[in-house]
Amino acid sequence: MDNQLQGNSTSQMSSEQNDSVRMAIKNLVDIAHTGHEGYNTAADNVKNPEYAALFRGFAQQRQTFEHELKQCVARLGGDPEAKSAGGMLESAAGALHRGWINIKSAITGGGESAILDECERGDEIAIQAYQSALEQPFPQDVAQMLRQQYQSIQEAYTRVKGLARVEA
Repeated sequence: MDNQLQGNSTSQMSSEQNDSVRMAIKNLVDIAHTGHEGYNTAADNVKNPEYAALFRGFAQQRQTFEHELKQCVARLGGDPEAKSAGGMLESAAGALHRGWINIKSAITGGGESAILDECERGDEIAIQAYQSALEQPFPQDVAQMLRQQYQSIQEAYTRVKGLARVEA
């Protein structure tokens, strides 16, 4: 996943590289935003108060990630509020959004186990999006932040997966 260009500063990146990096980060902004909404929805609808507290923590985590990612986009000269444009990661963001939407239907049909399954699915898609993004030639500080976020999402996934096994 590490790229030889990751040590470069943003001033050493070509305009094309800078655009590619900005687009990858903007897609991760969408992923983080959707994860924030999804975990809040899950927290609002599980009966287990421990699960609800855990999900609220993950929702806050994703909101923090979104804020950090938007700061990176701005630092790279982009508009952090503009929507991402195209690419494989956007389809991942769309799949993630559809997955979190499935939480709403899981609430009415499958109970907590179905909600946990959808949380797992959402994190699987986020993990894949981060893996793809980390193939980009990010400046070292950005790559480090993304790796930390990626690791946190993996840890959240493992925790949720453990809950699902207990629940099943």
